Parts: sequence; C-alpha cells; structure tokens
Amino acid sequence: MDEITRFFPVHKALLLLSLVFGVLTPGLPQAANWNVDLFAGQARTFALGTVTRVAVGNPDVVNYKVLDDGNLLLIGVQPGISTVSVWKEADRQVSLEVSVTPLPVDRQMKVAEQLASHVDGLTVETMGQNLVFKGRVSSEFTQTINRIIGQLPGAINLVRDDGFEKAELVRLDVKIVELKRQDIQKLGVRWDSEIGGPAYGLHAPVTTNPVFGVISPAQNGLSGEIRNALQNANYPVNSYDTLQYFGATTGITSTIDAMAEAGNARILTAPRLIARSGATAEFQAGGEFPIPVINQDGFTNVDFRDYGVLLSIAPLVQGDDIMISLAAEVSNIDPAVQVNGIPGLLNRSTSTTINLKNHDSLVVSGLISNVSSSQTQKVPFLGDIPIIGKLFSSKDDRVEEAEVLIMVTPHIVQAEDGDNQALVSRVQSYVEDVKLDTELDTLLLE
Repeated sequence: MDEITRFFPVHKALLLLSLVFGVLTPGLPQAANWNVDLFAGQARTFALGTVTRVAVGNPDVVNYKVLDDGNLLLIGVQPGISTVSVWKEADRQVSLEVSVTPLPVDRQMKVAEQLASHVDGLTVETMGQNLVFKGRVSSEFTQTINRIIGQLPGAINLVRDDGFEKAELVRLDVKIVELKRQDIQKLGVRWDSEIGGPAYGLHAPVTTNPVFGVISPAQNGLSGEIRNALQNANYPVNSYDTLQYFGATTGITSTIDAMAEAGNARILTAPRLIARSGATAEFQAGGEFPIPVINQDGFTNVDFRDYGVLLSIAPLVQGDDIMISLAAEVSNIDPAVQVNGIPGLLNRSTSTTINLKNHDSLVVSGLISNVSSSQTQKVPFLGDIPIIGKLFSSKDDRVEEAEVLIMVTPHIVQAEDGDNQALVSRVQSYVEDVKLDTELDTLLLE
C-alpha cells in the first residue's frame, strides 16, 4: 500500500504516477466521496481548483490550509478518521474521507522532511536515532506541529512560535462629513427630488447588499420574472452575466461631494486606513489641550485631553464577510463653558458593530449638534421703553442643527493587488517629484 495517499478507484494509478515525478495530486471529480490515507505528520497538497471554503469534521485528526495559489494543503495530525468537505467556485463540493495512521519508524525522517518543506521556518535534523525539530514558525502551525511531534517516539521539539499569524489586510475608506440638518433630511427622505433616486432595476454584482435581496442562481422572485420577460422580448440576457439581482441604487456619495463643493457640506476628514484582520486602526485629526491636575502630594501635573475627529475601526474578515467594530468621536473646544479657566468640550460620539460584504458601505448618522444665536436691533432709548419698546426693535433668533455622517467602505486587499500597486506607484511618483523640487531649490540657493 502506498504510504502517501490512496484514492479509489480509477485515480490510483494516475496519483501514483504523479507522486513518482513529484507533482501535485491531480484534481478530483466533484460528484463522489474520496478516500485519502495520510500518516501522522504527513503533509500533502491537492490541486482541486480554486478552493473557497473548507470544513473539517475532526480537526484533532487532520488540519488544513488553503494556499495562496488556491490549492489545498492537508496535514495528518494524529491517528483517526475525519471527513473534509471542500467547496470550490460556484459552490461545487468535493468530499474527502481522510484516514490518518501512525507513522512507521522507517518513514519518520522522510515524512518529517516533507512536513518541513511545507512550513516556513521549520527544519528537521537527526541526533543519533532521534529527530530534532527546530525553527520559528507562524502561530497557525505551532499547535499542529507540537501535536505531530508528540506522535513521534524520541523526537526532540525545539520549535518556537514567532508570534506572527498571517491574516488578511483590510483597506478602510472613511469619509466624515458634517451637513446641515435640512440637507440630511433631503438625503434620507426626499431622494426623488434631491438626488434622482433611488432607482430600481436589475443590477450587476459589483457590490452586494443583502438589504436589497441578492437572489440565488435559481433566479426566483421578481428579479427572475424580469429576466424572463427580457428573454421573451429577445433581449440577450444570457449573453451578459451582469443582470444578477433586483435592487436599489443611489448616488449619495457623489451628492455629498457636490454639496461640499457648493459649501453646503463640510468634509471633516477622509482618511484611508489599512488594518490587519482582528487588529484596530486608529485615526485622529485635531489636537490636545492641557488640563492641570493636583495629585495627592499637592503637586500639579498636566494631563492632555484629545479633541477633534477621533476614529477607531477594527475589522474582522471571514471569507467575503467583514465584521466592523467602529467608534467615532467629533469634539470641539467650548470656550463658553470654563472651570478654573479650563474650557469644556462639545462632544458627539457613537459606536457600533456591523457585518458588511467586501466593498459594501456603511453610513452612521445621528451625531447632531445645535447652535443657537440671538441678535436684537433697536432704536436707542425708544427700544428700551416697556411694552411699546418692541415697536422700535427687532429680534432675530436662529437655531442651526448640524449632523455628522460617517461613511466606511472596507476592501480586502493583497500587496500585489492592482489597486494597491497603483497607489504605491502614485506615492512613489509624488515622493520623487518632491525630492526633485527640493534638490532644485537647494541648487538655486547655492
């Protein structure tokens, strides 16, 4: 029996041939369950096409990793049996039944070297009759490797966790805008008269939003009826894979930009942040003001309080879904309220946690401020006469309400993505231009 992998029935010969020449396991048909034999500690790569999702029945028996090229890496952990369900593009599924057996002594070195070839930083050496595992490996492999080494009699474990765990990067496009209250109402209520929408129809899956009911490939419901009507009218729907769901669309972002250009809106800040999945990105645009504090010994210390636009965003990626925890604060110094010469703060803050799809947008509102003013004009002396003085004076009371909108659009990015590379190129070009201008200024001064 082959010690690496066993499939039934027809693929065995082809698989053995591939192993002899050191190539990847061939792609498996999707319609059947397949048996896979692994030794404890053995790592094998399977070319199944682009893998989108994996479910392991017993992670104590087998572990997995989806490689950057879309292939699947399986690692036998300890003796036992587990099912592994693999989903590929278009939700096509392959089911594997993995059987892990103890590693024979005469195969230990070969399998250990094979494992090390798949794990960055891991090396295997021999010391007498014992295997020595050394190196610093990423957190995602540490537990698996430790359990595998525990299956090898006499193996020496010198593996250390480097504290690094690979995770997706998320670019967060943020725009914080202050609008007059009446303009907010126009955006939210009077769409038809203000921003030409919303428009309803068949849409392409450039961005998806479950609020508007993305349909399944079965094309049921209203959108399916519309597609059928178009097909009956000889519209070439099938030739364009674009009309996917019935939904609503609007140009709210462009409208806000137009308002800002016209002076009806004020863009407080528009940062572009990048955060690791599970980490937090923070942003501040503002300053600090000092607050003297007397300690228990009677001495005065100075603490500083932040003000301005404070933003904290923590994304967590799971497939194409992104959970975002957001906390935002917009504050201004209020000189009208002072205690011992220390001004107060006008503060508006919010926090929320929401799930989004990749490239979807989140809009948070409700940060409202009120500014009241009163101006009186009167005729000298006559305006001060009781009762009839109002005939010789006028009073102008104004109440202005402003609301802050926070718009967040997350994008899962890779360093090699075209958009990211284009951004890097633009920044490098800008730096080179600034460097050239600086050198020219230096030459002119000389």
